[in-house]
Amino acid sequence: MSLQKRFFKVALFFFRMIWDFHREYQLIKKKGYNYAQQKMDIIHEKRAKQLYDMAISLGGVLIKLCQFFSARRDVFPDPYIKILSSLQDNVPPIKFTEIEKVLNREYDDCNKNFKSIDPVPLASASIGQVHKATLHNGSEVVLKILKPGVEKTIDTDLAILFFIFKLLSNLKLFKDRTDLQNVLDEFITITGDELNFTREAYIAAFFKENLKKLHFVNVPYIYPEYSTSKIIVMEYLSGDKITDKDSWSKRNNDPIILSKRIIKLYFEQFLTLKFINFDPHPGNILVADNNELVLLDFGMSGQITEKMRNDFKDLLRAIINRNYRLVLEVFDNLGFIKKGVNRYTLLPVIEYFFGELINTLKLNRESIQTADITPIIDDLVDIIYEQPFILPANWSYIGKTIGTVSGIVSTLNPDFRIYEELLPFAEKFLKDNIFTTTDKAIQNLKSGIFNLHTLPGRANYFIENIERGSYKFAVDTTDINIKIDESAAFMTRFFSFVIAVFSGAGSYICYISGKGSISFILLLISCLFMSLFFFYKKHSKKDIIKNYF
Repeated sequence: MSLQKRFFKVALFFFRMIWDFHREYQLIKKKGYNYAQQKMDIIHEKRAKQLYDMAISLGGVLIKLCQFFSARRDVFPDPYIKILSSLQDNVPPIKFTEIEKVLNREYDDCNKNFKSIDPVPLASASIGQVHKATLHNGSEVVLKILKPGVEKTIDTDLAILFFIFKLLSNLKLFKDRTDLQNVLDEFITITGDELNFTREAYIAAFFKENLKKLHFVNVPYIYPEYSTSKIIVMEYLSGDKITDKDSWSKRNNDPIILSKRIIKLYFEQFLTLKFINFDPHPGNILVADNNELVLLDFGMSGQITEKMRNDFKDLLRAIINRNYRLVLEVFDNLGFIKKGVNRYTLLPVIEYFFGELINTLKLNRESIQTADITPIIDDLVDIIYEQPFILPANWSYIGKTIGTVSGIVSTLNPDFRIYEELLPFAEKFLKDNIFTTTDKAIQNLKSGIFNLHTLPGRANYFIENIERGSYKFAVDTTDINIKIDESAAFMTRFFSFVIAVFSGAGSYICYISGKGSISFILLLISCLFMSLFFFYKKHSKKDIIKNYF
């Protein structure tokens, strides 16, 4: 397919998708959330399947985009998440003659480097293709080769996405939820990183060096002397996919031990290393012998900033100590709560979730679906109504990674208890970082002393501004809105009754005057407004949401 046809096909699809979201927003405004969801879910499911099929047929960046969409639960409806999350980056392989062209461009003579290269690929993805080879010294290696022409295809797809995201960002439905420009910037960054094989080789070597202390994890050795910007040459490590239980269970492997080791592996990445592997799908986690894991493919890896790690440490500490106000503060620092929202209105839900549910919650669908949320249903309705949460762009891939790892772990060990299993890792980590914690406490003490010293002057400044009328205070209008709704309902019923009475009287007068047709019309009007008087009740948006549960 030519680049022009590709452009118009993808653009046309996304224009239809934008129209769907516009319709959904209009329905929410006119008829409420519950009605809009019932009406649009069927359309969203159809559109998500079309996007899935188009990504499979066109490949390129569309597969990566679908995987990215499935991580954005704050932006896309459930049908998109469910359908697109099953999409793996597996596409039909290209001919080996095309791969040979890349090999010949990168090496003057690839026969000098490799004794043999298997023309049948081990795997084929949207960006690269993997072939097994043998070095002249007999070592078995794997070649990850960038497909020819993929950069041009990706440039075209990203140009389309730029215009699409520009249009989406103008829709109020998305504008209220997230900054789509940041979302696109992050997606472009991650995709660009995947094309940078030099970067991937460096990160793979980094993981191999820094995961040595985890004796159960193997990372392939990278051969820098053979690797180029378009080819990565790495050690061949055998194993079965983590989901292929029938194969690896025959070789002295225990699913319970494997589940704990996977959690430990990702805990180590997030809290200790600079990078985290964002693509832990079953093909990238292999099971060798004796409960050992093989970690592959570091193209989709991202950096965890010092601030993100420190905030996450604070979150762990707050959860362990059951300091739920601090949990909310950390959520706020991480950017998960919209600006202007009173975070303490979320406190009852946070307290109940971490105080009651998390001790008994298991990492499986049945446990999550049967969790009792009755004690916090009213608070939960308020939260959904106000939609105070957002997912920052730099956390979207982390969220998807956590979701994928959780799915793998729950399959291996359906009885995995979240709090019980994670607590030892968290306590050990916090204990190992006691010096960092002490240093932070000293800094907080210094900051507190400074704030105490400047408090009188700041208080005087605050009082002076109040006297001048410079401040406007936010007022919780919930009760006011309820009263307004009640008054509006009363006035509607009152005027309905008045119109019904006068219409009925007019109908009777016309009837006795021999004006039958006019009498009948007035009688219908009277019946209509009398029905409105008896049955009208104004439903707030919160009532609509509550009926959904």
